Amino acid sequence: MNPQQMEIFYGSGSVGAKGQIVIPVKFRKIFNIHPGDQVIFMGNPQQNAFAVMRADQLSTMQTQLDQAKAQIERANAELANEMKKETKTK
Repeated sequence: MNPQQMEIFYGSGSVGAKGQIVIPVKFRKIFNIHPGDQVIFMGNPQQNAFAVMRADQLSTMQTQLDQAKAQIERANAELANEMKKETKTK
């Protein structure tokens, strides 16, 4: 989904007596959520907000964060080496 197609509001639901939340059909289709799929609830109590994501996407997100961290660490090391070289030549 490209940023131009990004939506924020997918519908509304209500919490049942057992605490169950019905996820709107449009949301389930777009995010490929099926009966039996595990989802994760994350939130920020200070902002009174929460988000839902598929559990299998958490490992994907962790992999992407690890790759980004490694890339930043490599860039920092290269920058430090360049700075050392410049300091030696002055």
